[in-house]
Amino acid sequence: MRDPTHSLRRLALALEYGLKLDLKAVESEIERRHAITGGKSLEVALARLAMTFTKKDPREAANYLEKHRAGMVEFLNPTFVASVEIQLLVKAGQLQLAQDRFDGLPQDTTPAVLARLRRL
Repeated sequence: MRDPTHSLRRLALALEYGLKLDLKAVESEIERRHAITGGKSLEVALARLAMTFTKKDPREAANYLEKHRAGMVEFLNPTFVASVEIQLLVKAGQLQLAQDRFDGLPQDTTPAVLARLRRL
């Protein structure tokens, strides 16, 4: 993880396996890579998604995802990103905002995903 060349690529695994990371340093590295690539990086998008799940509070996680949504959906499945955001918003008690995001789901969203999110 200390090798900056591959650190973002390995971030999700490191978090999943419970490595103790300096999240402020990780965020700084994400920002650095974002600046270098002009925001055009799959690694940055995946790292931002992974960092979403490091937030202690669902509202904080939802805010983080909202702030970085545009960069994520450029490289990641927009329906997946929206579904993660909807789940976080429901957990945070922001039901109207969750409904607004649900109403804005892409038209090609599968019925199974729609049904699962409706149940939330």
